[in-house]
Amino acid sequence: MNKARFPYGVSNFEKLIEGEYVYVDRTQYIELLESLSAPYQFFLRPRRFGKSLFLSVLEYYYAQEHRAKFERLFSGLYIGQHPTPLVGKYLVLKFDFSGIETADIGKIYYSFLSAVQDAVESVLIRYPHLFAKEKREEIRAIQTPAETINRLLTFLEDHPQERLLVLIDEYDHFTNELIAFHFDNFQEIVSRNGFVRKFYEALKKGTQRGVIDRMFITGVSPITLDSLTSGFNIGSNLSLDLELHDLMGFREEEVAQLLRHAGVPEEELPQVLGDVRTWYNGYRFHRQAPHRLYNPDMVLYFAEEYARYRRYPERLLDINVSSDYGKIGRML
Repeated sequence: MNKARFPYGVSNFEKLIEGEYVYVDRTQYIELLESLSAPYQFFLRPRRFGKSLFLSVLEYYYAQEHRAKFERLFSGLYIGQHPTPLVGKYLVLKFDFSGIETADIGKIYYSFLSAVQDAVESVLIRYPHLFAKEKREEIRAIQTPAETINRLLTFLEDHPQERLLVLIDEYDHFTNELIAFHFDNFQEIVSRNGFVRKFYEALKKGTQRGVIDRMFITGVSPITLDSLTSGFNIGSNLSLDLELHDLMGFREEEVAQLLRHAGVPEEELPQVLGDVRTWYNGYRFHRQAPHRLYNPDMVLYFAEEYARYRRYPERLLDINVSSDYGKIGRML
């Protein structure tokens, strides 16, 4: 009998499915998100809560270049049996702001600019039938994040049949560090003329121009979102929506099944589940939610350790999560 594989630290959906990792299906929420009247969506959750993986799911589901993989990746999941009208319809523009340098304002700017240019250039590379190679040189020559976005939007206006889905992972990772350690720099970059504010203003204009059709943005805190005010006032913060409460995180019955996969004997399951409940079951994102959610990172950390050694981890709190708690404490 093959041992179960737990996707601890795995945030690429294709790798997860092809690697036959244990996956708790959340694809039913694609259908729900698509049905909402608000197409520009923010969803906030604590660090290491499955946000990057869910963005990867959205990318593989909606991107035109992954249409041929749909059956292979999604056939065993809810959305594979209930595909929506928008499956495989979009050009996907995906940003990851987790690696922005924060040492000083100059490094912040050029690190952010490079992240924006890399994301836009990736679009030009992945859809070569739409963009000539010299377009990439144009993008690299631009020296502001907002103008980089505006230039891509202009390119796309030559292809009115195409629409963008924008995905942003860790939108506030670097700004939260600034709030904690360099608050003046935070104020400068999100102010009226700040380059982060101008970047989001460019995305807002993209929706007005009809090029950007949908957005899904993740992070851990609403502070940066609130600070942008009118610079990006089109986003709907769905973080406390009751229907979406279980979008990320594990319910208790799912944790019990993961523990079975990890090899916990049925007669020991109540005791082990009770201990796991004490340590990891602490999240409720709506007052009317019928249950709390378990932190998925910590459950997978526990299950991976138990599956290998048939014992509890020496440290029940994953060090990767505890270090994030420290950052949040300094920010507060």
